[in-house]
Amino acid sequence: MAGPLSTALAEERDAAGEQYAVLLSAAGRPVALIEVARGELHYGLRIFGEESRFVSEVDCRLLEEDRLFMTEQRLGPLPDDEQLTHPGRKWRRVVGARPGYVQEKEEIAGALRHSHGPADTREYWVGLPEFGDWGRFIHSFPSALNAAGLDVAATAALFDVSAPDGPSLAFGERPWQPSRALAPDPAHLGRLFAAGTQLAYKTTGGRGAGNERIERVTVEVAGAGTLRMPSGRVVAKDPTWFTRVDAFTVTVPPGEYPVLLSVVRFADSPGHTRVAAAKLVIRDEPPETWEMALLPGQDPRLLGNQEFYGFGVDAGTGCFYDDSAAEAFSEIMHDILGEGMSGSITDPDSGANLIAYHSGWGDGSYPTWIGRDHGGNVTCFVSDMLLMPGSVTAEERL
Repeated sequence: MAGPLSTALAEERDAAGEQYAVLLSAAGRPVALIEVARGELHYGLRIFGEESRFVSEVDCRLLEEDRLFMTEQRLGPLPDDEQLTHPGRKWRRVVGARPGYVQEKEEIAGALRHSHGPADTREYWVGLPEFGDWGRFIHSFPSALNAAGLDVAATAALFDVSAPDGPSLAFGERPWQPSRALAPDPAHLGRLFAAGTQLAYKTTGGRGAGNERIERVTVEVAGAGTLRMPSGRVVAKDPTWFTRVDAFTVTVPPGEYPVLLSVVRFADSPGHTRVAAAKLVIRDEPPETWEMALLPGQDPRLLGNQEFYGFGVDAGTGCFYDDSAAEAFSEIMHDILGEGMSGSITDPDSGANLIAYHSGWGDGSYPTWIGRDHGGNVTCFVSDMLLMPGSVTAEERL
């Protein structure tokens, strides 16, 4: 398809005044939808094929002042009958990337091919468009245009009838939402360490597999011991993995700090308890802000919708310890470990100890959140076992 393009802007200002969508059309039908959420560092492109169906999509993040990075490209939708063969799949080819690394998933002759590893990602960088420079912007993605079978000339005229202060689009009517990484829920984290709090949530899996039901639990708070930290470099991980992992980038003053466990007891089975979270208390003050704990090199701007950086568990156990004793604990744990261990182990040379606990429903990946007070001081690290899915509500105390 070649020829002039026209645009219609549907705009809504968020709290930062930085969200809008631009619809590009040519020859009387939609060609592309451009999504901008500057507050989220998000620029997206959705290209239409026949019958106004999305046939390719691109997500970008603003990683430099004047450049975007393509974090994901989705090319070529599968017909409905093929989706039944591969449940949950929608695209023939999905390319995910971060600077220096690429992962591809592609269907070839009915078989799925996966590849990932270090790569030259210079071509994944795109210039940041000025408002209204949408024709040049869409030509930054030739793979997406080719997947849609579109031949829009680079010299095509762009008749821009929009303006930054154009007509608004109600939030519920907007046809897109920017991807947001998993964020801590301050109210929920607070309730997890308020003994006696009753929580309710809906489940369709786990213990209630096949039957949607409401689970009700009561929060109990248990002390797990005092963590001795000679360096103040915090590590959270599965202690049964003997490979060393980095400490979090946020450090605390060397010292001794209590560890608390949030344990929930199920109302329909009072003998059944699970660890919902583990909390390393640095200051006995309520946190006013929360952030994701990160390892060196991790960039939260590259996370997809509801994704997070966390530590993996495959033996039902998580722990905290000080990075100064990492090598010693690797040797000690290799000699004494039993699956599902909990409690404290001490390095006799440094005096540092490791405090382990059972991890919620068991294996998985779990984020750690950092709480800070009004002055920005670290108050705690909370490893969240994501025990309760969906919307969790507080009920009256017993």
